[in-house]
Amino acid sequence: MKRDFVGRIGAWILLGLLFGAYVNRDYVKWHQRGLDAFLASERARFEQSMAHPAPAAVTFVAGMLVVAVFIGVYELTALAITYLVKAVAPEEREGTDRTLGD
Repeated sequence: MKRDFVGRIGAWILLGLLFGAYVNRDYVKWHQRGLDAFLASERARFEQSMAHPAPAAVTFVAGMLVVAVFIGVYELTALAITYLVKAVAPEEREGTDRTLGD
């Protein structure tokens, strides 16, 4: 299996676990604070940013920047995992056979 593929799968799993932990922490926080605190927070968020939305162009550019950051973090994580796999399991040379009994 190619190392870069292993690095990408590893990055996918790691970032998925981190995002899942973040979402779970948010759920636990609002469960502890209760429904009234959650609704008050959502009302304040609505009044601050959704009642007077930014122009569409600003929203599109901000969205592209956020996606670029996410892709960059994913690629750097995949690269780091690929280097870790390379350090732990050096690549076999062509023409060598690693079967038992040889």
